[in-house]
Amino acid sequence: MRNAAECEAEEIKRRALEEADLIRSSARLSVEGTPGASTMVERNVEIEASMILRFAQTFAVEARAEATKVLDDARAEAEQLLSSARADAGVIPSSCSALVGDKEKLRRERDALRKRMRTMKSLQPLSYRRYANVSGRVRELLAVEVD
Repeated sequence: MRNAAECEAEEIKRRALEEADLIRSSARLSVEGTPGASTMVERNVEIEASMILRFAQTFAVEARAEATKVLDDARAEAEQLLSSARADAGVIPSSCSALVGDKEKLRRERDALRKRMRTMKSLQPLSYRRYANVSGRVRELLAVEVD
């Protein structure tokens, strides 16, 4: 962003210098042969060229300031997003531990379900299959490895 603003400022400065050169050359052509007038016209041309050059320099400074402001705003927004992401990352582990809950409770529930499934499997194979297909939660609990 800053490079684009600097390039644009340099382009305006270059155009201003070209325009000043054109004004100088046309003024010289128009006053040739008129004694004393060429010095006054050249002085006016120099003043106009310096005004154009000052405008170009002012524009370059303003363009740099604008580019710096845009970069600072983008940097501040990125830092805000990063701090927000860090804060969210701090929340995730505690919410995960809340979902997991007490390990001992999970272990007891898993063991009870395994015992019940073994009993059902030995007594009624068809109802075991039906029960296993119906309850996805049972499969999830059986798959949980508790340390």
